[in-house]
Amino acid sequence: MNHAPDFADVLQQFVNRSSYSAGQLARLTGIPKPTILSWLDGRVKHPRSYSDLLRLAESLHLELTEIIYLLAAAGFAEAADRLKEAPPPNHTSLKTAVAAAPFQAIPALPYFVGRHGLIKQIEEILLSDPTSRTCCLQGMAGVGKTALAAQMAYRLRPHFPDGVLWANLHRSDPMTVLSAFAHAYGQDVSRYKDLDSRSQMVRQLLADKRLLIILDDVWHGQDITPLLPPSTGETAVLITTRRHDLFATAGMHRLDVPPFDTAGQVALRLFGHFFDEQTIIEHEQTFCQIADLLGHLPLAVAIAASRMAYEPSWSPHEFLERLLHTQQQLSELVFEDQSVQISFSASFGMLGEPLQRFFALIGVFGGRDFTPEAAAAVSQTSLQQAEDSLRKLYALSLCQLASSTPGQTRYRLHPLLSRYAEETAVSRDYLTQAQLRLINFYIDYGEKHHDNTRLLTTEISNIRAVLQLTKTYDLPDAYRRGTAVFASVLK
Repeated sequence: MNHAPDFADVLQQFVNRSSYSAGQLARLTGIPKPTILSWLDGRVKHPRSYSDLLRLAESLHLELTEIIYLLAAAGFAEAADRLKEAPPPNHTSLKTAVAAAPFQAIPALPYFVGRHGLIKQIEEILLSDPTSRTCCLQGMAGVGKTALAAQMAYRLRPHFPDGVLWANLHRSDPMTVLSAFAHAYGQDVSRYKDLDSRSQMVRQLLADKRLLIILDDVWHGQDITPLLPPSTGETAVLITTRRHDLFATAGMHRLDVPPFDTAGQVALRLFGHFFDEQTIIEHEQTFCQIADLLGHLPLAVAIAASRMAYEPSWSPHEFLERLLHTQQQLSELVFEDQSVQISFSASFGMLGEPLQRFFALIGVFGGRDFTPEAAAAVSQTSLQQAEDSLRKLYALSLCQLASSTPGQTRYRLHPLLSRYAEETAVSRDYLTQAQLRLINFYIDYGEKHHDNTRLLTTEISNIRAVLQLTKTYDLPDAYRRGTAVFASVLK
């Protein structure tokens, strides 16, 4: 049986022949020495960029057949096949061709894990769909949309020989982005002063290219349209956004990016990038409890792992206890410039005052699912207002659909968003009255539907929370009413 050549073995063979050290190769190529060492010792079996390998191949004075062999061993089979089918006249033209293709993607996360199903779907859309090569990734703040987009940029780079363009639309505007795209191909479009003419010129520039455009962190649909390539070309577009209601993405492939699967061990694998195997084994249950408490939100898990790994004197158990007993849980989820609270605040800041108040008040549900009727009661709004508010929050990825059947829609806040809402309610002095309204609503609801065990069972998590609140506020009459009316479902 023939086995694919091992990348490390192939590279080591060529390096040994050259007599260069890893340090010398780093100086010759500009590739960091640790990167070269990680290739040689087999820790990295698939480099992110084949252009790095081409620079290394030039410094090693490899023949074309050896370059093809090296690319294939490194997992760049398509790039190797292209060189076989259309060999360049010399190494210089090969290097020039690689350099001519811009690659603007941000660095990929070294601790990226999971998302295998989404990766496969994105690849199928961007590489195989003949009708639409545009894909929109939607999801709440901190869920890892940008990290997934970066991962796709590196994975798909060999399929787009004319380059990968990247723009963050929350930090820039379409006119600036169009100039950057044109500049990547040596063109100056600054003389086109209006958006339509500049967009037209850039679209013409990109018309015959096979490239990938990534539009990251889109907040406004009107920012997308001027940046889209001609629909008849081979350019693919990947968009990330917190919004489900961007009209500009209507008709595109839309994929929801959820938190990590709670049933799997994806979060545990992320912790494994920060701790050795023995530590993971010894503290597996504690790591899993931390992930559960954080709702398996990738940003939160990565911050927690960073704090435990790099700040002194944190054991996993101590950090879990800190999260469990602090009144300001989100303040613990900060590491350098990464902050769950700041990430949430950007979404919260998009809301008007009435919707901010509504969002803060539904934090009383504590991450449990609830009906629009219950939300209307705690927020003192009409049912129609509550339904409209929940739809708006869903559109902005600030709440989730827990279930939706004809005549019965239930919503839920992610546990950390629920904590953010609750902390906001406390800061605005909303929480106590909202909790008292929650108690009254569910006890009245129980008395109204006391003979419908199925209906009451649906609300069991809220019922238990309400009974606990009657103890917290020392409301013995409410507690007696509640235990009496909910006796059938509390057995």
